[in-house]
Amino acid sequence: MMQPTKLRVLKPEPEVHWATRGKLSPRLDSLKGKKVAILRYTHISKSIDEDYLAQYVRSQTQAAEVVELRKERLAPWPEERLADVAKKYDVVIASSAQ
Repeated sequence: MMQPTKLRVLKPEPEVHWATRGKLSPRLDSLKGKKVAILRYTHISKSIDEDYLAQYVRSQTQAAEVVELRKERLAPWPEERLADVAKKYDVVIASSAQ
């Protein structure tokens, strides 16, 4: 029997209080038929967890579309870019590297 793997998540940017950035979207019952965007940083793009997340969403959720949007610099995503992503996709997942 495999032993559970422990992961330690490090966040190299200041704590952000997301609720202060705007109203949170209601939780969906399923991703079936939804357009999903996963936000990632290119210099951390070889993360097994992130690759697994995209693969899992594609294979297990019946999402209509799954895209990985990549950014080179480890800095917050520009507000105008996030607004554009929010218009085009039903669900946005920020990678654990953020």
